[in-house]
Amino acid sequence: MSSSSSDNVFDMGSDDSLGSLNEIPMELDLTAAGPPLSDDDIDIKEFDSRFTRTMAVVKRFLPHVGLVALLIAYLLIGATIFHAIERPNELIQRESELRIIFGLRDDFQEHIWNITQDTENKISKEALDAINEEYFRQLVKQIFNSFRNQYINERHLLNTTKGDEYVWTYPNSIFFATTVITTIG
Repeated sequence: MSSSSSDNVFDMGSDDSLGSLNEIPMELDLTAAGPPLSDDDIDIKEFDSRFTRTMAVVKRFLPHVGLVALLIAYLLIGATIFHAIERPNELIQRESELRIIFGLRDDFQEHIWNITQDTENKISKEALDAINEEYFRQLVKQIFNSFRNQYINERHLLNTTKGDEYVWTYPNSIFFATTVITTIG
């Protein structure tokens, strides 16, 4: 073997001093591995890999979080619109229904009062019962219609409400907006 061919062969077990001078030991090969890593360099690489993983997770879930945030904003805006539209209508309906019911009550009381104050006009029990029956029938029909519309309850009729009680509260408006979205899709 010539010396030129032995220079090209890497022999780890060779005792030849010339061969070991031309060879670079693995731990000193600076082109393949770079400089030795210190503890600070390891921490930076760990941070970079953690940051990269965290960013990958964030990029994966950010569209979902954004979609949920958009849905919640859409629900709150829709609930605000429903609340603004329906609450004044509720007050108008309630006042109208209460005015009719209390008007029937007042008419009945006035009619009975007039009958009892007229000493010249004697009314029979049957005629009084017929008048009472007619007013009672009108009153019951109006009360049931008002309850069916759900804008009044017994507290409104008995005047025991603490402030204004509304059907269209903001939580009810949010619930309604949610049911609209789940129904429509």
